[in-house]
Amino acid sequence: MSGILAVFSDNNVVPSLFEGLQRMQLKYGEHDGVTIAALMAGRIQQRHFVKPDLSEQDLSRFLQIPPLTACLSLACIRQKRQSQKYHVHLAASESCAIAYHGFIDNLPDIRGDLLQLGEDVHSLSPSELILHFIRRYLNRKMSVREASLTLIRRLKGEFAIIALFAEQKSLLVAQRGVPMTLSIKENEVYIASNTAARIVQPTMLLEEDSLLILRSFQKGTKILGNAAM
Repeated sequence: MSGILAVFSDNNVVPSLFEGLQRMQLKYGEHDGVTIAALMAGRIQQRHFVKPDLSEQDLSRFLQIPPLTACLSLACIRQKRQSQKYHVHLAASESCAIAYHGFIDNLPDIRGDLLQLGEDVHSLSPSELILHFIRRYLNRKMSVREASLTLIRRLKGEFAIIALFAEQKSLLVAQRGVPMTLSIKENEVYIASNTAARIVQPTMLLEEDSLLILRSFQKGTKILGNAAM
């Protein structure tokens, strides 16, 4: 079983992030690895952990640069002899990170569009293609909301996407066909594409075709309204 998990907070997210990943591993067994992308010191940094016994100390050593504004994590967890209907990927640059869970039917068309624009995208994973496209929209001076809506409306298939934007200190959550849960505790927001990762109650199941944007402010986190996809 695979999934993506995000903890969005101005506080230390290590305990909550580790608990969510641990819950997934306890339910589904050993995983292939965990990839973490986090906003630290104004830019996004990424690291992949390959060992199955990822510890809270491992996360703390990576997420030690203050201030930690938000954290986006991807857990690849597969049961033995279980086929995977959905795939998981994470791609990141210093300005944006994309975690993707599901499948997209029209990826060949998207790849073809980028090739026609003269870009070498033959070997890019789905999350890398999504990251590439959304960065093109942002470079056109679109807002995060406009760029996200333009991208999501182009995608066909079943997927859950979580994107972290460094400059805007915001988190995008988009869902179509893959269940996504959201829970809030004090000033922390938890988002997961796997119910095993839920940390606090109550947990809200996002509506089909949901797109939410979370922004960080000095007085806390603000969730901007749903948008038609």
